[in-house]
Formats: sequence, structure tokens, C-alpha cells
Amino acid sequence: MRDARGKVCLDLGCGTGDFLLQWVLQNPDARGIGVDMSAEALRQARETAERWSVTDRLEFHEAAVGPGPLAVPEAALDTVELVTSMYMLHEFGRNGREAIVDVVRALKAQLPGRHLLALEVEACDPEEFAAQTPPPAHFGRLDYRLIHQLSGQGLPRSQADWHGIFRDAGCSIVDPAS
Repeated sequence: MRDARGKVCLDLGCGTGDFLLQWVLQNPDARGIGVDMSAEALRQARETAERWSVTDRLEFHEAAVGPGPLAVPEAALDTVELVTSMYMLHEFGRNGREAIVDVVRALKAQLPGRHLLALEVEACDPEEFAAQTPPPAHFGRLDYRLIHQLSGQGLPRSQADWHGIFRDAGCSIVDPAS
């Protein structure tokens, strides 16, 4: 993303727009488009954009991400050069791995040629995690593991599984070091 000066970023599941706000504040030529299904979160995002005087560079759309096209105006999507998804794609895992593949495939079809930066919590083994020396500063990864198991989303996925999901959806993996 460092080389994305002036680019337009589409943030899927943007919530209150915190990432996009930082994106445009740190990149004066950049613009952002946020998509979320929470009207309340988007209201807060718009208020924050107004407070920071960046409403001319940020726009927000209430829409659900899923296996079909995003309900966002084509004119807005045509400007997108970079797509981000932070801790959101795993939510489709409650319907099985193939459901995540379908969502990624739909995004690829609607936004061909764009890079997707997806962040997710990596799976962890509770016994290995507990045996760390020194002990972990917090237990967020274990909390995540428990919450997702209880909510029917299954266990967090490994990096290898995520890479497989993206490949199954017809995407290629870009090594950030290259």
C-alpha cells in the first residue's frame, strides 16, 4: 500500500471508517470508498469524515458484501484501484469454506485487476499458545478462536488455507516482499 499514493481504496466492511480516515489523512492525494451493512456505523463514518474535513475524499455506501455484485454505483467502483478487507471475509465461513471462495470470486469478477489486501487472525493451537515463554501479552487469538467456534464460524483459518481459498477463487497471491 506504500506505493499507492493517489489511489482509491475500497474498504469492505469499513465499519466506522477508521481505516479509510487514516488512509486519506496519511495520503493527501488518496480517496476512499467504504462499504458496510450497518447504517449506524456509516453515519458515524460520515460524521468523522466531516469532523476531519475529508468528505470530499471519502464516500460511504450501505451494502452487503456477498456472493453477488456489490450494490455500489459503477461510477464509484470504476475508480477503485485497491481493495481492503480487514477481519471480515472469515464471517462467510459459517456457511463453509466454499462460501468464502464464492465471495472472493464475486469480488474478482466485479473488480478485475485490483489488488485485495485481506487481513485475518491466524489460527492458533491453544496448547502451543499457552506453552509460550514468555507468556503472551494477551490472549486475543484464543478469544477469537473461542468466539468463532461458539458462533458457528468454525476455527480461524491458517495462512495456507487462506491462500488456497484465494487460488480456488481464481486469484493469485502476491508476495509483499516482491
